[in-house]
Amino acid sequence: MNKFSAEEFYKLGEMFQRILITEREIRKDTPDYVFGESDADAMLKLFDNALDLASSIGLKITAKWLLDARAATKVDAKPEIIGQHVWGIKKTLEKEMDGQLFLYVPSTRAEFYDKDPAVFLGDKCRDNFASVLPEIDEAMKCYAVGRYTACAFHLMRATEAGTKALGEAIGAKVRNNNWGDVFKEYDRQLALPPAARPAHWSTHGEFLENIAANLRGAKTLRNSVAHLDESYTEERAAKLMVLIPEFLRQLAEKMDEKGNLL
Repeated sequence: MNKFSAEEFYKLGEMFQRILITEREIRKDTPDYVFGESDADAMLKLFDNALDLASSIGLKITAKWLLDARAATKVDAKPEIIGQHVWGIKKTLEKEMDGQLFLYVPSTRAEFYDKDPAVFLGDKCRDNFASVLPEIDEAMKCYAVGRYTACAFHLMRATEAGTKALGEAIGAKVRNNNWGDVFKEYDRQLALPPAARPAHWSTHGEFLENIAANLRGAKTLRNSVAHLDESYTEERAAKLMVLIPEFLRQLAEKMDEKGNLL
């Protein structure tokens, strides 16, 4: 998918209008008139600018026509020859634009499309939970283009890194990525008298209690995304875009994705 602003599309249309006007002015309805140096320079500049814009939008055939027109534009060239190229560019541009699908992303969400997930999550999350960066990147892009349930799906996938890390931290034996095993082992350890719990509870007990509660909430949300009768509005997705990254930042303060408690 090509990304560009409406401004580029507007500029291309404006640039082509300038090409038409300039070509008509140079022609002057004089049968024997040929391009002088200033005429050729003026047209070349317009063709070059239009070529840059067409290429940036992905109009490959229009760009080829512009290259051909540029090659024909030189001193002593006949205006009618350049006019034929201009006509070809016009028709090609119209047909090629007709085959393009343009999507509008409002400014309130557009910033998320190109936002760096590492910057969005912060340094510690980038370093300690690097595997979530692609999921956060996809979540932000989905949010930007209004695919809110897909946004929630990618956010929930990101939380699985936290569940896996918790399982490693507490020594849970997980079968076939069944994260329910993590919480079974967690509950078993939590039910023990404090003195009988594994050593990680004495050093990170408060963190483990808080983070497990958050992971349970994320697990519930993840399950809801998997069902057809559950969909996400912009408002619900916007809340998750705040809550899940903040949860991942908190996780990265005391743990990495290998389950090492920091």
